[in-house]
Parts: sequence; C-alpha cells; structure tokens
Amino acid sequence: MYKLFTLALLLLSFSIHAQWYNQVSGVSENLYGVAFANKDTGVVVGGSLNNSVFLRTLDGGMHWSPTYFNDTKWMYDVVYLGDGAFIACGNNGVMYKSTDYGQSWLPRPSGTNEWLYNLFFLNPDTGYCVGQNGLILRSVNGGNNWSALSYQAPSTLLSICFLDELHGITCGMGGRIFRTTDGGNQWEEVNNEENKTLKSISMLTPDTVMVCGINGMIEFSSDSGLNWVTQISTTPYNLNDMVFSDKLTGYIAGDGVLLKTTDGGQTWFQMNYPVTTELFGIDVIDFGTAYAVGESGTIIKNDLTIQVEEESMISYLIYPNPTSDRILIQLDEMFEPYTLFIYNQQGQIVFSDNLTQSPYTLSIAGWPLGMYYGRINRGGQTIAFRFVAK
Repeated sequence: MYKLFTLALLLLSFSIHAQWYNQVSGVSENLYGVAFANKDTGVVVGGSLNNSVFLRTLDGGMHWSPTYFNDTKWMYDVVYLGDGAFIACGNNGVMYKSTDYGQSWLPRPSGTNEWLYNLFFLNPDTGYCVGQNGLILRSVNGGNNWSALSYQAPSTLLSICFLDELHGITCGMGGRIFRTTDGGNQWEEVNNEENKTLKSISMLTPDTVMVCGINGMIEFSSDSGLNWVTQISTTPYNLNDMVFSDKLTGYIAGDGVLLKTTDGGQTWFQMNYPVTTELFGIDVIDFGTAYAVGESGTIIKNDLTIQVEEESMISYLIYPNPTSDRILIQLDEMFEPYTLFIYNQQGQIVFSDNLTQSPYTLSIAGWPLGMYYGRINRGGQTIAFRFVAK
C-alpha cells in the first residue's frame, strides 16, 4: 500500500537556491572542527602554536564569539552530545566539555598525552576518540572520563565512526583501516597501504564504508572494508573530512575543494564556494544546511532552501514518498493547466511539464537517487513540495 502524504500549502512566492557563502569568524587561527546543536547554535574549534580557540554562534553563524585558552594549542574536533552538551579534543590529550551550549568549557581527563584527532558518539553516553600511535579511547559517561582500549594500532589514527553499538571502523596513516564487530573490544586490520594517508571514514551500513584521504583519494567498500574500489573524486587535492547526512547525501572538505554526492558516493561533483583556503572540517546540520571550516579563521555556510511568503490553504497529494519509480500528483481542482518544475539539490531544473489532469503521473525511473524539489505554478500562485527518489 502506498503511504499518502497530504500537503496543504499554497504559496504566493517561491525560490530555490544553493550556495556557499563566507561567515565572519573574527579570528585568524586555523579551524578544524564544527558541530551544531540546532540550526542556530553551533561551536567551532581550532587553534595555533600559541593558543586554542572555541567559537560559538547563536544565530546560525551570522555572529561568532571566541573563547581562548592560552594553556592549550590546537583543538581538532568537536561533537554535540545532546541536552546542551558539546565535547572537544586536541593536542597533548586535551579534552574540554561544555554543558551550556558552548558558553563555558571545562577540562575533562583523557588519561593520555597523545594528540587526539577525531571524536564519534553513538549516543549521549557512549563515545570514541582516536589519535597518535594508534590510540583508541572510549567513554561511557558522556566524555567525563575516558579509558584506552587494550588494542592499539601500529600507526596514528585520524578518524573513527560507528554504525551501531557493535560495528565500528577507524583509519589513519599508512593506509591502515581497522574494524570491530564487538563495540571496540577487538579490532581487525582490513587494509594496509603504506603510501596512503586516510583522513576520514564513514560507515553507511555494516557492509558499506567510504573513506577519503590525500591526493583526492576516495575509496568504497561493500564488504566491511575487506576490499576497496577507487571512486572518481574529480580532484587531486587532499580530502580532509567527510560527512553523510543520510545514506545518499554526503560532503567532503579538502585543500581548496568541496565535494558532494547525492547517490551514496557513486559519483562526486565539485561545489562552488567563495574561498580558496584549505578546509579541514565539515558538518551537516539538516538537509540543505552545512558548515565547513578551515585555515586562517575560515567559516563558510551552505544553504539549500525553499523561500516562501504568504500562505493560504489548498489540498493536494504527492505520493508515494519516498519512491523508486513514479510519484502521483493529485490536485483538488483543475480549472486551468498547471506548470510543473522539478529541481535537483543544486537548484537545477531536471524536468518540466504541463499538468492538465489529476492525478498526474511523474515517472522517475532511472533518476539519480536523492532529494528533489517540486514547484507547481498556476497563474501567480505556486505550490512547493519535495520528494525522495530511492
């Protein structure tokens, strides 16, 4: 049975756009990590040889306020735990935690002096951190305390992620990749290529893994990392951080490049953005909103939004959603023809037609997977909707 989604919004103005634009950070330090609690409140961390810096916004990045710590240096990652809590890691085993949405920060003991590069939390309590000399840390109390796992890899680890409480994967220098199927108690090496440095890894399913690294390298595994296929990244530059908002939509930040996929990493395209600096970290807040941070205080934001004004009610149905082959568009009145436009995630028109009957069948067989935006015009009135091709 098809699941019906009833939409009832008639919009008198409509626009769709996708762009990256600069935000004024007010600092000159390199910025490495970014995390948001919601669309307005976020934290960016970074530092220099002289200090570490924490930036906080309460208005979606329009304004940023810095906090400096002169007794620490570089901070490399930050994650949001929920309920107002952020945690960050950096050089010499430094950990800081905030429980008031980034307003104040207190140190937390990591139990190590090794440099810490990446954090991943499965839930507000259980998290992992990786760093120098193959160190893997685990916390079971929201980052307040950490313990080193008995297994240590023979090289520095730069990224870690978990799909669930059992399945996790980590990567780093020397092209090494390790996986666990028991929550991190035991780790198995599944890849070793000395001439590669793997900087970021994402686990989409227990079998599906994506990794990126130096020299534009993107690789994909469909068997939990045992075998790897090289993807076409369209760039020779180093790729530093990867994030997926869902199983289809992902971003990669690199040295002078931003990449995006809307088909689960099968293909990647370069995005236009307004700076030439190196980008070290990226985070997706929700569909259509992302932040990337980088050298010399760089913060850029991406918006893919539908902007609308002045609403009144009209009944219509768009179903099924998500869909793999077709959608039906059912309008409650057909006094005159409607014009249909479909946009992809880059704001490009991929389909248009006149609607002269209801329901109208739109075939999407063979379309690239991902989110699409629809616009139906009649005279000066516009209906806006979106659907997922799966």
